[in-house]
Amino acid sequence: MIKNIGQKKDSKIFVSIACFMDNDILNTIEDCIKKAEYPDNIVFGICFQYDPDDDYLNIYNNNPQFRIHRMHWNEARGPTYARYFCSQLIKDEEYFLQIDCHTRFFDKWDSKIINELKKCNEKTDKAVISYYPLNIKDMNNPEMQKKIGHITAFRYIGTDAIKSHSYLELIPNEPKESWGIMAAMIFMRTKVLRDVPYDLKLYHGYHSEEQFYYAVRLWTHGYQCYTPSCHILAMEYVTNRNRISNLAKMHLAKGVHEWHEKTWKKCKYYLKLDSFKNVDCREYKDDIIENHNIYGLGKERNIIDYYKMTNLHDRLCILFPYYNEYQNLYI
Repeated sequence: MIKNIGQKKDSKIFVSIACFMDNDILNTIEDCIKKAEYPDNIVFGICFQYDPDDDYLNIYNNNPQFRIHRMHWNEARGPTYARYFCSQLIKDEEYFLQIDCHTRFFDKWDSKIINELKKCNEKTDKAVISYYPLNIKDMNNPEMQKKIGHITAFRYIGTDAIKSHSYLELIPNEPKESWGIMAAMIFMRTKVLRDVPYDLKLYHGYHSEEQFYYAVRLWTHGYQCYTPSCHILAMEYVTNRNRISNLAKMHLAKGVHEWHEKTWKKCKYYLKLDSFKNVDCREYKDDIIENHNIYGLGKERNIIDYYKMTNLHDRLCILFPYYNEYQNLYI
């Protein structure tokens, strides 16, 4: 087993942060740099959805460790939309870490997570690390530090959404296979995004589209997700809404349900749960026809095997008549 590999001094980590008017990102950045063993190797790629009259990230404008894509908050279309723009800022960095803008880190987090990925690479060269982090308020609690959010559960399975979740388990002795990702903590090599790129057109896609669908895409492209054997970071699970202006809150509420519904229908088609004719957005129909091979499922593993592995198969057969027809072709 690989132990204490550490981080090469030239192993750069691209830290992706989608920020919607949340000034706690300043604390996140500071803590990220402060707790890193090799802070000079950290490069931040930020999609900053902001008020031009309150540009608190301008302090990093001439800093080579920061690449910032700015858009007015009234142009925002949800987290998956923002994370796409973050991914477009990657250059020659070897590693990719995706976090939320309200995150805190454990000491020497950068060397630890690279070490964890290399442990995974003993089993496969197509590894992704993701888990449900501790709440920030619990990160210094010795009892909570013994446990970690291992993704082998679903908190909601319905025709309108599928949402993965985790069991709080004792930290494993070595990275442990899991069923998927938590969007606020994903670590992998940047080359994974060349194989499984983020889809810009998942407007107002949240748990189902941002986490469940991307996890399925990874799996069908041959990637295996792992829970690490140590804590890397913690996050704020209930965002303080007072950090967001009332006008911005109104923008987030306007049209979100309609676009989320359209986006989920697009994903259901990709997930083999519904037919193409039920994708009721012209923009999405055209996008599917043009980009099916880019943003659809991979060809290395069949989605039916994923559904069976995660114990979703029988439930999906009941909920989705189209899936019954699809899976019957492979019996």
